[in-house]
Amino acid sequence: MESNVIISGVQDSRDENLALVLNSVFKKELELTETQMNEIRISKFYRMDQFSEKQKSPRPILVQFSDSTHKDARMRAVYKLKKKKSPIRISQQLPEAKREHRIRLYEVQSAYAKKNIASVIKRDRLIFSNGTAYRDKTGGRPQAAEILVPDEDTKDFACGDIVEDNGNRFEARAVEINTHRDVKKSVTNLLRLPNVSSATHNVYAYRFVNQVGVVQEGLEDDDEYGAGRALLWMLRDNNTTNVMVLVSRWYASKIGSKRFVHYGNTGLSAVNRLGK
Repeated sequence: MESNVIISGVQDSRDENLALVLNSVFKKELELTETQMNEIRISKFYRMDQFSEKQKSPRPILVQFSDSTHKDARMRAVYKLKKKKSPIRISQQLPEAKREHRIRLYEVQSAYAKKNIASVIKRDRLIFSNGTAYRDKTGGRPQAAEILVPDEDTKDFACGDIVEDNGNRFEARAVEINTHRDVKKSVTNLLRLPNVSSATHNVYAYRFVNQVGVVQEGLEDDDEYGAGRALLWMLRDNNTTNVMVLVSRWYASKIGSKRFVHYGNTGLSAVNRLGK
């Protein structure tokens, strides 16, 4: 995927000559010179999905360049599309993990922008104007060594409804938190529970208001990409703060996007039982 791009918004037809279509995109839309056109090295290209007279939008085109340097050279001209307000969009095809990480960085960048703090995204990092990089203040997911060491200073947690779907099992636990340190300790303590540590995925999200009244939030997908965002959106939609919710999933079969509904519903049921 490092050498792939996805081109969307290019009108298609059943009997099109896709090579000529791409030639037009590169030459007319990206305004590449003859020399630049001759330097393009493409391994393969195709429309994604089958053509249908009932389709509501053009099928995207996947283009695989011979290596990432050829892809990067073309991506440097993409700004011209936005400048001329073209309906065509060109984006890199990223692995799911990288795509979710990039989405999260954009969300963090947007939050800082509301505080008038400038930042730019470079590769997989968010860089502030003073040159420092954004880092998760919880320190990320606990390491195995941290989980193995017992901690007597534990907080009570509330359990949510158990959801089962086609062999998959979802269980949620919610804890009251007030700091990033609370988040790290609570996640670590929950992962020490035998019936939590055995799960295929342990996804969590948190929101709390710090001492100066600013909302702090974060998430961890644990390779269940998009599930952390589903939990965080659930907390936002219900205006929930000072809570960390962790949902465990024992995988049995594919259930598509329904899994995100289950993460949100069982997570909310645990949050609603806090303090009861």
